[in-house]
Amino acid sequence: MVGMSTRAETSRQAADSPAEESGVRPIRVSWPVVIVLVSLVVRLIVVFATPHWVPRTDASDYNRIALSLSQHGEFPTSALAPAGGPTAFRPPAFPVVLAGLYKVLGGASPSTRWEAARILEAMLGALSVALIYLIARRLFSAAVARVTAAIAAVYPPLIMIGSSLMSESLFIPLVLGAVLCALRARDRAPPNLWRWPLGAGLLTGLAALTRSNGVVLLLPLLFLVWAGRPRWSRRALREPAVLLAATVLVVAAWTIRNAAVFHQFVPLGTESGYALAGIYNPKAQARRDYPALWVVPNDDIQRALAGHPGSNEAQISNRLDTMAIRYVEHHPGAVARSGYWNGLRLFNLTGPSVERWLGQFEAYPRPLPVLSVYAFWIVGLLALAGAATRAARRAPAALWWIPALILLSSLFILGATRYRSPADPFVILLAALAISTGWTRLVRREPETAEGRPGESRTMDRR
Repeated sequence: MVGMSTRAETSRQAADSPAEESGVRPIRVSWPVVIVLVSLVVRLIVVFATPHWVPRTDASDYNRIALSLSQHGEFPTSALAPAGGPTAFRPPAFPVVLAGLYKVLGGASPSTRWEAARILEAMLGALSVALIYLIARRLFSAAVARVTAAIAAVYPPLIMIGSSLMSESLFIPLVLGAVLCALRARDRAPPNLWRWPLGAGLLTGLAALTRSNGVVLLLPLLFLVWAGRPRWSRRALREPAVLLAATVLVVAAWTIRNAAVFHQFVPLGTESGYALAGIYNPKAQARRDYPALWVVPNDDIQRALAGHPGSNEAQISNRLDTMAIRYVEHHPGAVARSGYWNGLRLFNLTGPSVERWLGQFEAYPRPLPVLSVYAFWIVGLLALAGAATRAARRAPAALWWIPALILLSSLFILGATRYRSPADPFVILLAALAISTGWTRLVRREPETAEGRPGESRTMDRR
């Protein structure tokens, strides 16, 4: 009997593991890789489904600058200053990336260049999904990371901003890369003492050269890497010092270039005057269709040029800064009013109409602006629940400063999905925490059996 039992057990083990008996290893699916590939495929479908896409407004300007860089090796003259001259209205990183692609393509047609650029953006979007996964995995768990990446892979706002030639498609992976490096720097293992803070600083500098408000990343990232104890010791301050030095080093080259061509200090760009004058003027504040929504400040530009027709881009921006400040001094309520309406638009609380209207200027494929609004409503509600979880509270506080500062940097100027999108990966992370926490609580409940609640079967047996 013992022999028969042993043979039966052996047979069951062989049946349970036929692959091992035959020498064939079972196929293991790497879900993070699958999710990233799905994210790439989804983005490529959007590109190939819109073969007649043409850049407009900002996308057209990025294309213009990239074309000049690739063909002539220099930035074009200003499109904003009537006298021409140098330009720093667009930060250089995104046009330089596009220019490198255009250089490789050589004499390709415009449509071929645009399609290749959008394919590159799709790849950057997939890279963002991979980085989101790695950040979530490092902060929480593999399960949370998979949920986070799965949402990001099909999240319409992130797909939308990569469907047109917009700098956010490069800005977002730079932000996420800097955050991941900063989190790695917190380990403070000997190989990480210089490498990860240096990487975080370089990526922060590149982010600031992609979108000027990227400079707001510096403060929370400094606190993220400042993990040593005692806090004010030389060893503890080493990582923040390396991050700061690397950021300054990257930005310095562009600042020096601007000083040379404008003959004044222009640290990042000349867009501040145009941005402020476009919202703090009578026309924008009196809008009835979209209250306090940015408009092109043509009237202010004409006044800035009066008596100074040969002004360069930086000089015009300085005068527009002054005009916007004077308007606010005489209409102090305009700041609160602009912040209120832009806040509603940043969180899509005014509905999809404004995104549909803006989409025609930003050359987004038609369904995406509306889908993005509804998708954010769902993910945003989940994120509110995720923010209340214990896991979210255990994460470094400086991590949550990053999306907060990104939103704050746009709040009083222009509110739209595009300007919120760099904060969306963190919103998705909170939403994934809510889903994972809810699922965990659900599966941990003691299930009812077919015989009834636990303990009831024993009662029936006794009967």
